[in-house]
Amino acid sequence: MEKIAVIDRRVVIRNGEPGQEGQLQKVSDLRREPFVVLLGEPGIGKSTVFQTEAKLVGGTLLKVRQLVNGYMPPPRGTLFIDALDEYRSDGNSADKADNLALAITNADALQWRLSCRSEDWRNAADIAAIQATTGGMNIIIAQLLPLDEEEASLLLQAWGDVDPLGFLDQASRMGVSALTENPLSLMLLRKAVQRNGAWPSSRFAVMSSATWQLAHEHNSDREYEQRSPPSAISHAAGNICLVQLASGAPGIWRSNAPPPEQDDRRAFLTAYDLEVPPDLLGDMLDTSLFRGVGNAFEPMHRVVAEYLAGRALADAVAGSSDRVALPLSRAIAIITGADGRPPTELRGLYAWFAAHLSNSGDIRGAGRLIEADAATVLAYGDAAAFQTPERRAILANIDRDDPYFRSYETGSTAYGGLAGEDLADDFRRILLAPPTSQKFLTVIDVLTIGPPVRSLRSLLREIAMDPARPNWHRWRAVDAWLNGVGDQYASRLELLDELEHEPASTGREILRTHLAGELPVGMLGAQRVRSILAAFEASSDDNTVGYLFGLEARLKNEPLTALFAEPTTSWRAPTVQRRRSIEVDRMLDRVLAAYIETCEPASSEIWQWARNVGGDEFIYLGEEARKAIAKWVEANNLHQIEIFDLVLEQYQPGDRPWLLGNDFFRFAGRRVSKALVHHLLMTGAAAPATTVRRWLWRVAAFLVNGADPDPSAYWFVYEYLSERRGTKKLLHELCVTQISKAQWRYLKKRIRQRRKDEKRRQKDIYILTNELEALREGKSQNLIWAADLYFQRNHSDKAPLIDQLRADLGGPIADAIRDGWIRVATQPTEHLDTTALGTAAGENKGYGFEHVVIAGIDVLLYEQRVSTLAAAPLLSAIIALKSGFVVEAERRRVAIEDWATRRLEVNPTAGAQELTAFWSAALEAGGTSLDGLSQLAQPARAGHALAIALDAILGAKPGMQEDALKHVLIVGLSIIDNGRLRVLADAALQIDELGLRQRLLWSFVRFALDPVESRDRFLQESDSANVDDVAFLDWDGGMGKATEELDHKLVRLEVIIRIAGARSAPENRFGSGWVTNLHHLADATYGAVTTLSSSTGIEAAGC
Repeated sequence: MEKIAVIDRRVVIRNGEPGQEGQLQKVSDLRREPFVVLLGEPGIGKSTVFQTEAKLVGGTLLKVRQLVNGYMPPPRGTLFIDALDEYRSDGNSADKADNLALAITNADALQWRLSCRSEDWRNAADIAAIQATTGGMNIIIAQLLPLDEEEASLLLQAWGDVDPLGFLDQASRMGVSALTENPLSLMLLRKAVQRNGAWPSSRFAVMSSATWQLAHEHNSDREYEQRSPPSAISHAAGNICLVQLASGAPGIWRSNAPPPEQDDRRAFLTAYDLEVPPDLLGDMLDTSLFRGVGNAFEPMHRVVAEYLAGRALADAVAGSSDRVALPLSRAIAIITGADGRPPTELRGLYAWFAAHLSNSGDIRGAGRLIEADAATVLAYGDAAAFQTPERRAILANIDRDDPYFRSYETGSTAYGGLAGEDLADDFRRILLAPPTSQKFLTVIDVLTIGPPVRSLRSLLREIAMDPARPNWHRWRAVDAWLNGVGDQYASRLELLDELEHEPASTGREILRTHLAGELPVGMLGAQRVRSILAAFEASSDDNTVGYLFGLEARLKNEPLTALFAEPTTSWRAPTVQRRRSIEVDRMLDRVLAAYIETCEPASSEIWQWARNVGGDEFIYLGEEARKAIAKWVEANNLHQIEIFDLVLEQYQPGDRPWLLGNDFFRFAGRRVSKALVHHLLMTGAAAPATTVRRWLWRVAAFLVNGADPDPSAYWFVYEYLSERRGTKKLLHELCVTQISKAQWRYLKKRIRQRRKDEKRRQKDIYILTNELEALREGKSQNLIWAADLYFQRNHSDKAPLIDQLRADLGGPIADAIRDGWIRVATQPTEHLDTTALGTAAGENKGYGFEHVVIAGIDVLLYEQRVSTLAAAPLLSAIIALKSGFVVEAERRRVAIEDWATRRLEVNPTAGAQELTAFWSAALEAGGTSLDGLSQLAQPARAGHALAIALDAILGAKPGMQEDALKHVLIVGLSIIDNGRLRVLADAALQIDELGLRQRLLWSFVRFALDPVESRDRFLQESDSANVDDVAFLDWDGGMGKATEELDHKLVRLEVIIRIAGARSAPENRFGSGWVTNLHHLADATYGAVTTLSSSTGIEAAGC
């Protein structure tokens, strides 16, 4: 028997008190409710929850059958009544609820809980029967939710798994996460792995084993009941899933009553439509293959439905002794559109259909589907289920019709199924060929996620350690190389050591941070971390952030306090050389704050850390560290005393008190405690010298005589000094604060301003009260004013400050404003279109309407109402990218940008059209940059919509402003197919009116794509260019590294030396001061020469 894990499971309220429906709660939250019905699919853990809860609250746990058959529990307690569905299974259920109600009444329980399988719960009829037992109080109907990752991990841990997260990660890699959401299916998956001594060889095998097991009955109390055979249940489930997916029906309706009318016009599938015998339908819905409540059911997970439906369709094509085979062309027509490809919602079904055809021996049929849409077969099914010729066809055809086949939303875990030594030569050709980013990236993903392909490890390492490769090639190749190594940590350290000998560059520093982020900090050591951060900070900015997140998370979770043992100025570069100082500053700030909060450091340690990071006067101490210090000081009066003693050590008697006091205030805040001044005065009392004693009295008086003193501390000092001789002057200073004329004018001005603000607030309330309806409907201009007010006050990553608006304006007004923001953000508008927005961006202007949209998105994301945002117009996503900077809280701003990216990728073609229109209008209006491009180009976000939009904008406006063109080309080289870029470059270079720098950029791109063919043209184009024009090119970035063949590499390095070297000298290399164009050119020349001298296989003599 598996061990029970004590987990406070999640539930959703299906029926309860007003306002409760749809709420997510914990099981423990239900303890305050007197009467609860707990529903759930088979195997979801209802009985386990009842066992745990009964033990925790001291209740009595009974089966329904026991209670109805006369067992009498102790009276006036909490009664847990399990398995109403089992009690009903032995005959007519019409009167069973009435019998149960009578038994509950006789048991005389103060409160009760009842469990039932969702499939067996008859909502209205059952509620009516047992309502009489509650004395008129409401019955809460709650449904037990599927396991999340944390709950599944706790279960595995209770069952004895030493690496539960590793198990779940492997399930995710194999694409069977759906089977980890139900305790029963999770247990079956675990047993299958234990039984075989290893994971099944493929995702297909896991799905096959799990769905077969789930078609059986696993409740020991029902294992001998009359039931349809598992084969019949599995067959029926496949057919029903096929009909549901192909028709788009929202679910299955099993009642004789008509299904409810819904806004969704797709009808439920009814028992009549399905023509499945009632007994078989009931047995099928009563397995963990389906979940639901009342009469509405759906498959346990879409992936499971797609697998079963694909098998059903393949069986139909194969035919049987009692069924004529369905022609393959007819089967394909059911699940594809006019272009022969599946619509988005049927891609999973299409992929599993191909896999089942192959598994059944229909190689030609599977090949036909692969040829039509290889990308779908790879991303949504299991490539490991196919034979080598089919797998090779997948790889060959994956980008045949769509070079941007990797959409943003498609996960890459399924790609691992393509890995295997049988395709090693094919992978090698792609890795060595001029990289088309989408296919190259897919092969890297395959080699990272799937089984290790050991014959390619040397090539992957070569790519990872090649400084001429684009940055993203290198760190992704590292991940692929590490797949399958025996000791990941030692291998990462080995690469880090080797990188020490490579010349500093942006690519090297990005790779080092990537490697370090996955290493235990004990292996890294403080000195290595400092070296990595210092070099990263001094590297060129590539308009991308986030590289330090992994290392930051590692340092937070595994404290390395030695990092702050030395002043950061001793190892960081001079300020003028810190090109990425903001990222390093933020990381150090957040890590220091984490150490103060979690490491329980001594006062002296915090004092030293803060001085080492913030300087002697704490000027450079970050916001998060200051908050952590303030929280630490407030937690214990002793902390304030200890810090003051450390400050006191820095001064001598006779030093001005305000110097000492200001040092203390800068560190610990202005408000001092009574305990501190008591300590200070007692220290003075113990001092042998009168001068020291009187000096400490003056310090104490200064500390409590601020603008906002603690009254108890102030009066303690006053009374103490009153009792001492020679303190008359000091008491006078303590009682009188001289206010200058300027201060007095300021105070009077503040008083007048406060009165004016309050008068204006009352006027605002009056005006807004009269337009509540217009606010709710999103029609009031005051929504703009409210959004500006909201963002002015809302700088925290915590909850949006709707509560502050409520405090200022009242609940009804704040709620109406909130509703109006949401309406504006989620519905189309006539007030603004994409072209007008782009024009405003090009003119560096904005509309107040934009802030309203962003406020609505911010509130919805905080409330986790993602489904409400799903229908938001594309214009809202563009606004979020253009003006998201109004949200100063970083995490919330990133969440808004992430949502905007996902929204554009829902329909990449439509998203790209919106982006193109926006950017075109901005450029037409004289814009010098493309708003949103930096956010969209981040590695985790760059998707199909961006690739299409960049292709379109480069084709339509090749002569755009030089800075914008440079940025677009740098991004485009990483996501646009090289062949397409050649076409765009050739077309641009045919334009006679092209500006000098634009022509240089396009010529440089053409040269980067094919150095051998374009060398002479590029040298000729650059001959007449001056230093500034040549330095403008992206010499050490991605533009110069599009191809990696040896002859191309040689020519590229030769041209860099000829052009950059001719316009600079070695002494122009950057040392200190401002970075100039000569610095750029000298550094590029030095890098090229160094690469030539350190690379193997390159004949440098040709230069």
